[in-house]
Amino acid sequence: MSLLDTFVAQSILSKDSAIQSTTEQFVYWQIPNPMMAKSGVIDILIRKDRDRKKKNLDPNKAKIILKVETPELGEVGIVVDVLENRIWYLFHTDNEYTKEFITKMTEDLKQRMAALNYDLVGFQAIKKRLDVKKVLLPTFNLDHLSRIRTEV
Repeated sequence: MSLLDTFVAQSILSKDSAIQSTTEQFVYWQIPNPMMAKSGVIDILIRKDRDRKKKNLDPNKAKIILKVETPELGEVGIVVDVLENRIWYLFHTDNEYTKEFITKMTEDLKQRMAALNYDLVGFQAIKKRLDVKKVLLPTFNLDHLSRIRTEV
Protein backbone atom coordinates (compact mmCIF):
# COMPACT_ATOMS: atom_id res chain seq x y z
CA MET A 1 0.00 0.00 0.00
CA SER A 2 1.47 3.34 -0.99
CA LEU A 3 1.67 6.40 1.23
CA LEU A 4 -1.03 8.17 -0.78
CA ASP A 5 -3.38 5.18 -0.38
CA THR A 6 -2.79 5.26 3.38
CA PHE A 7 -3.65 8.97 3.60
CA VAL A 8 -6.80 8.50 1.52
CA ALA A 9 -7.92 5.60 3.71
CA GLN A 10 -7.30 7.64 6.87
CA SER A 11 -9.27 10.61 5.59
CA ILE A 12 -12.22 8.35 4.79
CA LEU A 13 -12.09 6.57 8.15
CA SER A 14 -11.87 9.86 10.07
CA LYS A 15 -15.01 11.38 8.53
CA ASP A 16 -18.02 11.78 10.85
CA SER A 17 -20.10 9.67 8.49
CA ALA A 18 -17.56 6.88 8.50
CA ILE A 19 -17.64 3.96 10.89
CA GLN A 20 -20.25 4.69 13.56
CA SER A 21 -21.34 2.20 16.16
CA THR A 22 -24.68 2.22 17.91
CA THR A 23 -23.24 2.45 21.41
CA GLU A 24 -20.08 4.51 21.05
CA GLN A 25 -18.56 6.51 18.24
CA PHE A 26 -14.85 6.45 17.59
CA VAL A 27 -12.32 8.26 15.49
CA TYR A 28 -10.16 5.54 13.96
CA TRP A 29 -6.63 5.58 12.56
CA GLN A 30 -4.29 2.92 11.25
CA ILE A 31 -0.65 3.87 11.09
CA PRO A 32 2.31 1.77 9.91
CA ASN A 33 3.93 -0.25 12.67
CA PRO A 34 7.67 0.53 12.72
CA MET A 35 8.33 -2.37 15.13
CA MET A 36 7.37 -5.05 12.62
CA ALA A 37 9.44 -5.98 9.59
CA LYS A 38 6.38 -7.22 7.71
CA SER A 39 3.51 -4.94 6.88
CA GLY A 40 1.86 -4.38 10.24
CA VAL A 41 -0.32 -1.57 11.50
CA ILE A 42 -1.13 0.11 14.80
CA ASP A 43 -4.84 0.65 15.36
CA ILE A 44 -5.81 3.78 17.30
CA LEU A 45 -9.39 4.51 18.35
CA ILE A 46 -10.54 7.53 20.34
CA ARG A 47 -14.13 7.82 21.47
CA LYS A 48 -15.86 10.91 20.20
CA ASP A 49 -17.95 13.07 22.49
CA ARG A 50 -21.56 11.96 22.32
CA ASP A 51 -22.64 15.59 22.25
CA ARG A 52 -22.25 16.39 18.55
CA LYS A 53 -22.20 20.13 19.25
CA LYS A 54 -18.72 19.79 20.70
CA LYS A 55 -16.07 19.26 18.05
CA ASN A 56 -13.06 19.03 20.37
CA LEU A 57 -11.97 16.00 22.34
CA ASP A 58 -12.17 16.45 26.09
CA PRO A 59 -8.87 15.08 27.48
CA ASN A 60 -10.42 14.87 30.96
CA LYS A 61 -13.07 12.42 29.76
CA ALA A 62 -11.76 10.07 27.09
CA LYS A 63 -11.56 6.45 26.02
CA ILE A 64 -8.55 5.40 23.95
CA ILE A 65 -8.04 1.99 22.40
CA LEU A 66 -4.68 0.91 20.96
CA LYS A 67 -3.81 -2.35 19.26
CA VAL A 68 -0.20 -3.06 18.38
CA GLU A 69 1.96 -6.06 17.61
CA THR A 70 5.60 -6.32 18.66
CA PRO A 71 8.12 -9.10 18.03
CA GLU A 72 8.78 -9.60 21.76
CA LEU A 73 5.27 -9.25 23.24
CA GLY A 74 3.09 -10.37 20.35
CA GLU A 75 -0.29 -8.71 19.86
CA VAL A 76 -1.35 -6.33 22.66
CA GLY A 77 -4.58 -4.36 22.92
CA ILE A 78 -4.85 -1.51 25.42
CA VAL A 79 -8.07 0.17 26.52
CA VAL A 80 -7.51 3.39 28.47
CA ASP A 81 -10.36 5.21 30.22
CA VAL A 82 -9.64 8.70 31.55
CA LEU A 83 -11.94 10.64 33.87
CA GLU A 84 -10.44 13.88 35.21
CA ASN A 85 -7.19 12.75 36.85
CA ARG A 86 -8.24 9.09 37.30
CA ILE A 87 -7.18 6.48 34.77
CA TRP A 88 -8.09 2.83 34.11
CA TYR A 89 -6.11 0.36 31.98
CA LEU A 90 -7.27 -2.90 30.46
CA PHE A 91 -4.63 -4.91 28.59
CA HIS A 92 -5.61 -7.67 26.15
CA THR A 93 -3.15 -10.30 24.98
CA ASP A 94 -3.35 -13.89 23.78
CA ASN A 95 0.07 -14.72 25.23
CA GLU A 96 0.36 -15.84 28.88
CA TYR A 97 3.96 -14.59 29.20
CA THR A 98 2.96 -11.14 27.97
CA LYS A 99 0.10 -11.05 30.46
CA GLU A 100 2.47 -11.92 33.31
CA PHE A 101 4.99 -9.29 32.16
CA ILE A 102 2.30 -6.58 32.00
CA THR A 103 1.06 -7.53 35.48
CA LYS A 104 4.62 -7.30 36.87
CA MET A 105 4.94 -3.76 35.44
CA THR A 106 1.83 -2.45 37.26
CA GLU A 107 3.78 -0.58 39.93
CA ASP A 108 6.02 1.07 37.33
CA LEU A 109 2.94 2.18 35.38
CA LYS A 110 1.37 3.56 38.56
CA GLN A 111 4.50 5.60 39.32
CA ARG A 112 4.70 6.95 35.78
CA MET A 113 1.04 7.97 35.82
CA ALA A 114 1.53 9.67 39.22
CA ALA A 115 4.42 11.67 37.72
CA LEU A 116 1.91 12.92 35.10
CA ASN A 117 -0.67 13.76 37.84
CA TYR A 118 -2.89 10.77 37.07
CA ASP A 119 -4.18 8.36 39.69
CA LEU A 120 -4.16 4.75 38.45
CA VAL A 121 -7.40 3.43 39.93
CA GLY A 122 -7.92 0.39 37.71
CA PHE A 123 -5.61 -2.11 36.07
CA GLN A 124 -6.31 -5.47 34.52
CA ALA A 125 -4.45 -7.76 32.14
CA ILE A 126 -6.53 -10.48 30.53
CA LYS A 127 -5.68 -13.32 28.21
CA LYS A 128 -8.10 -12.44 25.45
CA ARG A 129 -7.49 -11.00 22.01
CA LEU A 130 -8.89 -7.49 21.38
CA ASP A 131 -10.99 -7.39 18.22
CA VAL A 132 -11.07 -3.80 16.94
CA LYS A 133 -13.73 -4.66 14.36
CA LYS A 134 -16.19 -5.57 17.12
CA VAL A 135 -15.59 -2.22 18.78
CA LEU A 136 -16.11 -0.32 15.54
CA LEU A 137 -18.99 -2.41 14.23
CA PRO A 138 -20.76 -4.16 17.11
CA THR A 139 -23.01 -7.07 16.25
CA PHE A 140 -26.08 -8.48 17.92
CA ASN A 141 -26.40 -12.20 18.61
CA LEU A 142 -29.70 -13.25 17.05
CA ASP A 143 -29.90 -16.24 19.41
CA HIS A 144 -30.68 -13.79 22.23
CA LEU A 145 -33.52 -12.18 20.31
CA SER A 146 -36.97 -13.08 21.51
CA ARG A 147 -40.18 -12.55 19.64
CA ILE A 148 -43.16 -11.05 21.37
CA ARG A 149 -46.56 -11.52 19.85
CA THR A 150 -49.76 -10.01 21.20
CA GLU A 151 -53.38 -9.89 20.19
CA VAL A 152 -56.13 -7.56 21.25
